[in-house]
Formats: sequence, structure tokens, C-alpha cells
Amino acid sequence: MVLPLADRISHHLLHLQLHIYNKVPRNLLLHLLKHSPKLEILKLTEKHLSYTQDIKDQQHLICDPSSVPECLSFHLKTFQWRGYEGTQEEIEIAAYILQHASCLKTASISIYAKGKGPRGGESDLMMMKELESMFKASTSCQLVTQLYNGILLSWKSRGPKDLLCRVCLVSAVSSALFTNDTSCMVLTEFVLKIARQKNLPPHPFLLALATSANIGSSATPIGNPQNLISFWEFLVGIFPTMIVGITVNAMLLLAMYWRLLSDHKDYKEEEEEEEDVVSEVVVEEDITSHRFSPAILPHRSSFRPEELSSRMDPQMEKNESISTGESGIIDSDSNVSREQTDVESQGESNINNMFQTKKWRRVLWKASVYLITLGMLISLLMGSNMSWTAITAALALIVLDFKDARPSLEKVSYSLLVFFCGMFISVDGFNTTGIPTALWDLMEPYAKINQAKGTIVLAIVILVLSNVASNVPTVLLLGARVAASAVVGEEEKKAWLILAWVSTVAGNLTLLGSAANLIVCEQARRAVSHGYTLTFTKHLKFGLPSTLIVTTIGLLLIN
Repeated sequence: MVLPLADRISHHLLHLQLHIYNKVPRNLLLHLLKHSPKLEILKLTEKHLSYTQDIKDQQHLICDPSSVPECLSFHLKTFQWRGYEGTQEEIEIAAYILQHASCLKTASISIYAKGKGPRGGESDLMMMKELESMFKASTSCQLVTQLYNGILLSWKSRGPKDLLCRVCLVSAVSSALFTNDTSCMVLTEFVLKIARQKNLPPHPFLLALATSANIGSSATPIGNPQNLISFWEFLVGIFPTMIVGITVNAMLLLAMYWRLLSDHKDYKEEEEEEEDVVSEVVVEEDITSHRFSPAILPHRSSFRPEELSSRMDPQMEKNESISTGESGIIDSDSNVSREQTDVESQGESNINNMFQTKKWRRVLWKASVYLITLGMLISLLMGSNMSWTAITAALALIVLDFKDARPSLEKVSYSLLVFFCGMFISVDGFNTTGIPTALWDLMEPYAKINQAKGTIVLAIVILVLSNVASNVPTVLLLGARVAASAVVGEEEKKAWLILAWVSTVAGNLTLLGSAANLIVCEQARRAVSHGYTLTFTKHLKFGLPSTLIVTTIGLLLIN
């Protein structure tokens, strides 16, 4: 059913997506690759059903992989496999594609987690390690392996509301330790993917990610560049406020989107996969994209012609034996099978030994990362120079990782970098006009933090400027002026805390108020298979009440 269609369009085929039930037919896959010389994107979705179908492979489907298909040598750039089980056939297919795809940029393999026994997690980890250890012909290829059943954020999730709270918590903690920009850069696509797999609306989760990252980043001087004052004093002064702010923000998200999240129920895993493919849109104007929607392919396909012939009709085998007059065929076949079994057993033993070695290397690597991170935090708490401490820890991690930086550099959003460069240039020009100084001179008599009215006025000024010029430039503009206007001693410390808190939370007011918001918006828009546009009005609808309420509560706690 598939092959005649493939023969007609094969020379123009650029995007191939196959749904396969139970097992990947290697011969059919090789046939399609061989007859699709311009193929650039290959996606395999393997469905694991509770029943099997006895659909026999056909002799004409067999493709001898003596020559590498042209698409692997010159064109294939994206390879995606969902439902990988790690069988011997699948290992050979994955190794063959990675070994010969010399132009491959991204390879994503999602592991289908089988069973929940005590060794289930170890088996999944071994499969991931085996995939990562495979030889890759493309030096710029980035191999991404992940568990298919969505652990981490969605592990034992009790529904959309529980998932929303988890996003808030993970975003806040990660942004406090790794800055809000980094947290949003890493988590945006992951949150989008989970929301799409669960058939949930993306924008509540994107808002949870962006707003919680901004609030969580206020907890430590690491979280945001404008927080660079004494680490310990800052942590003691802001951390309780951050905890309350995150809780209030999560409650506001639940209140605003309660009905929307209640209308969406989680689908079963197989239904999620089917919805995933039906709703997928490939935006490529210049590419002729042909998709093979769920078609049942053989789940018992031979790797070699000998294996296929061994499964032929017994009467046909008998007739062939009589006509040839060679009585040793059966013995020969059994010897071949026995030798093949011995080779496979020896191969599995070698793989297990390799996994043990790589496992201990991985454990040592993780321990080193944890020690370096812990050492950095201890140094900061002891009052070491924050800039040099962070640079030293970063250099140690770079040396420890020691991988080619090209895949990471390819992920850099240069449009955002250009935007930030332009923004800081504009802020510097705005500062030279004297308008910020004149505005502060006008408001300074009314912005004394020893009075509640003065604190409110100061907070309003910071909120407005943070959304006009972003929060980091606002601190650069007002930092010295606010500190100079405060009374020496505890009042000066409180002035810095108020400035850091309000300027950080102010980023939630509008989409342009924080770099983290822009990163979430840009990353969500650029996501290939599950892109989403977070609009200015959708953000403002939640950002305005959330910012005002969280800022007010934080000011009360700081005072």
C-alpha cells in the first residue's frame, strides 16, 4: 500500500513520516531510503499494541544495504524516532542511520519505557547510553535521547492544574540558581512539548514559566543581574518574599485558567501519539512534504533473505528440498541460526561491559558537576567576588564537559542578541537626554521609603521604567539615585531590596518588561513541530493583575 506511492513521488520526497505498529521493518525502511534520494526529514513513530498482526514481508521489499542510500550521504538533516524499544533490529537501524548520515543535524530518539519493575529505569538508562555511544558520521549532529513516557515534569501528574504548579516551582527554583533567562531558554520547548502531548492549551503554561522565572530569580543575586549585592543578606531579605510571591502567582494562574484546564483531560499514551501526528503542521514553503498517515506496516520483517526464506510455507520448503535433492539444507540453516545466536550473545555481553564502564564515568561526571556547583554556592555565601566565582565555576564545567560547542552555538538566538544590543544602546541614549534624571528629581521628594506613601511612589516609578526600558537598564539608571536618597544603614539596604524586587517582578507586567518573557515568546514561536505564539494581549491579561498583587505583597513583607 505504501510502496507504489513511494515509487511515484520518491524523487521529490523531502519529508517522510511513518507510523509503524510493534516493530520497524528494516527492509522496507531501507527500500524507502534508497528510493528517496532527496529526503531531508525522517520521522518514525512506533506504536506498541497489545496485539500482534501476522503480516508477512514480501520478497520484493528486500533491499541489500551494500550501498549507502544517497539521502543518507548528502541530504538527511533531521531524524526522529518515537517509541524506540532497543531491540537488536532497532539498534542496527539506529546505528546504520547515524553511521551513514553525514549531513545529519539533529537526531531525536524517544525511548518507550517498558514495565515498572525495579530494573526498568536501569534498562532505560542503558538504552540511552547505548544510543549516545553510537558512532555518528556527522560531526555537527546533536543526538537527543529522552524517555518516551514523559517523566520529570509530567511524572505521576494528577492533571493539568498539578502540572501548572510544577512548572511554576521548577521555573522558580531553576531561575534562582541559573538566572531567569537561562531557565526560560532551556524549559520553553520542553513545556510546550508536554502541553501538546497532554492536549492542553499552551499559553497558561508559558505564562507560568515566564512569570515564575521572573519571580524566582529575585531570590538570589544569581537569578538576575540587577540583584548584585551581598549574597547572604540578599538571600535572607528576599527569599521568604519570593516563596510567597510564587505561591500567589500560581494561585492566580489556577484561578484565571481553572475552567480552561478543567475542560482538557489527559489522553492515553497512544491517543496522544495519534493526536500528535494529526495536528502537526510542517511550515516549509519551499519543500514538497509528503506524509504517510497511520498505515499498518509489517511488524515481522526479516533482516536477511535467509531469515525470510526460513519463515516461508513449510510445504514450499519441502518441495524445494525434494526438487534440489540436497538433504543438508535444513542442517545448514540450523547451523547458521546457532552461529547467529552465539554472535548475538557475545555482542550483548560486550555491550553490557561497555555500559558498566560508561555508567561509572557518568556517575563520576555527575558527582563532579554537583561538587563544582556546591563549591560555587559556598564561595558566594562566604563573600567571594561573585563575578570571578561564577567565571571560575563556568570554566571548570566547560573543561569537564569538553565537547564540541558547535551544536550549542547553532542554538543561539542571534535575533534576541541583536535586540538586546539595540535596547541597551537605546537606553544609554535615553539616559544621556537627561529625562530619567529629571523624572527622578521630580519624584524623589515623594519617594522616601521610610513612609508607606513614598514606597508606593517608588514602586510605581520602577514599574513604569522597567516596562519602558526593561528591568536591568532601570536598575542601572536608578540604582545609585535610590541608594543615595535612602537614609544610611538599614534604610539603604531596604532600598536596594525594594529596587531589586519591584524591578524583577515588574517584568511580568508586559511582554516587553523582561528578557525572560521575550525568550519564552521567541523560543515558543521557533519550535519546529509544536510552535506557539504568545501574544502581547494574552500576556497582559494575566501579567497586569499578577504583577500588581505580587508586588504589593512583596513590599509588605520587605517592609
